[in-house]
Amino acid sequence: MANLNHQLLQLTAPRISSKQKKTEFKMKIKTLDSDEGIKIDSGRGTKIYLNRRPSSSYVAEIAEAKNSKMDHPSENIRFIQNIDEIIALVEKTLGKSFSVIDY
Repeated sequence: MANLNHQLLQLTAPRISSKQKKTEFKMKIKTLDSDEGIKIDSGRGTKIYLNRRPSSSYVAEIAEAKNSKMDHPSENIRFIQNIDEIIALVEKTLGKSFSVIDY
């Protein structure tokens, strides 16, 4: 039987503009293994699923709410090279308050 140790990291209403929370979030992203991922959820319908690729870059999938503004599903996938780009995507897409769940 597989040992499924899914860890829930709930950042209670984190403010990404807060230096401590931003540092904690960056460290979470930086320490992802290639077989791990995180779900970033604002609680308002839109979520971002983030995985690290074996090449050490990242892939983010934006799961939009039903009233999505995106015209084509391929617009929901982003290949990202660094953590600052991820932070910018999260701020633009979800705002400054969100939760983070490991999977």
